[in-house]
Formats: sequence, structure tokens, C-alpha cells
Amino acid sequence: MHGLTAIARAVHHAHLHGVLHRDLKPGNLLLDAQDEPHVADFGLARLTDLDSRVTLTAAIFGTAAYMPPEQASNGAAAVTTAGDIYGLGAVFYELLSGHPPLTPSRWVHSLIHSVRVIILCAASPTADDSFSRTRALAFLLT
Repeated sequence: MHGLTAIARAVHHAHLHGVLHRDLKPGNLLLDAQDEPHVADFGLARLTDLDSRVTLTAAIFGTAAYMPPEQASNGAAAVTTAGDIYGLGAVFYELLSGHPPLTPSRWVHSLIHSVRVIILCAASPTADDSFSRTRALAFLLT
């Protein structure tokens, strides 16, 4: 548990100094010779006080299994400290379970299920109010 605490404190320290890591994952957490953890690879980091236009607003980068939803859907410029916290949670989840919270096969299964729900909603033969069905369809597509 000491290692997890040290990692969380290191990320908090970065946040206090206006740095967002934006790619927290097991491969970016290193142990030194004394088994002390260190957060590494700040190649995708961004300073919070800089204009967000420094990063391409539509750019999506990072590691999918540890990427917060807002980064995946709105681009890297949308990430806040909450995105790093999400990444930490995903890393901690993997340390406890042995796999990332969203593996590619689980992601594909989830996507297929979502598409199936959308198709069934759109193609439903029921005679209910078409306005409410189109509103539901629009909601599912967002």
C-alpha cells in the first residue's frame, strides 16, 4: 500500500505545481533500487496555466485502457486533474485485479452491446410514439 500512496502523492505534487501527466499507466510507474515508486514519462504532460491551444484540441493520445472518458471523447485539451485521478484509479484497479479495467475485448463487447441497443431501439416494430423513440435514439447516440 505504501507504493500506491507514494504514487498518489507524487501525482498530487505535480498537480499542485500545475502539471497534468495525461498518460498514467503501469509502464510509467517505476521502482528504484530501494523499491520506491516514481512517476515517469511526462512526454504527454501539460501545464495547466498554459493556453489549452498549445495542445491540438482534437488530438486524442494516451493509452486507451487508462484514458479518462473526457480525454477519449473531447481530446487531450479537455483533460483536467480528474483525468489523472481516473488514470491512477485504472492503474490501482489493474494492480489489484491483474488486468486493466477496460481491456480491448471488454471494450469491443461493450461497444457491440451499445450498438445492438441502438439498432433495436431504431428498428423496434412497436406502435408507440415515434417522437419518443427518436428522442431516445438521439440520446443513445450521444
